[in-house]
Amino acid sequence: QEVRKKRGPAVDRVELESWGPQKVLAFKNHVDFRIIQNCLVLCIFLRWDFLQTAEIVRAVTGWNSSTAELIKVGERALNMARAFNIREGFTASDDWLPDRFFEPPVRGPLSETAVDPEALKEAKRTYYSMMGWDEETGVPKQWRLEELGIGWVADELSL
Repeated sequence: QEVRKKRGPAVDRVELESWGPQKVLAFKNHVDFRIIQNCLVLCIFLRWDFLQTAEIVRAVTGWNSSTAELIKVGERALNMARAFNIREGFTASDDWLPDRFFEPPVRGPLSETAVDPEALKEAKRTYYSMMGWDEETGVPKQWRLEELGIGWVADELSL
């Protein structure tokens, strides 16, 4: 409990087979954090959390960066990558799993578990909404790009 207080709020556990908003948010937070680590060229195998990462940035650069600022960096990077991919012809249909995920594995502890395609479609729409992207196309919305200070990216997408 004490560690939780020092390191920020913990994400509640989510059921394995859940595809609801709580799991989508946990996924979004995980992706945001991984992108921050990539932008900072940090090893992903070390178990730094958001607060420790902000402390590292402050120690190395002298900048008084907060976790909220780092999250915005990750969101900017992801939205710019998304816009680039869309400009290059990728669509929401590319955000999908291979067919083998929709059938249970032959053996193992998850041998009776498969991804429900309808649940995945809804989770994808929820994720797009959380990201500030169009829920059907996955294209970042103008207001979201403006909010992140990269409104000029919309010009590349002809929004």
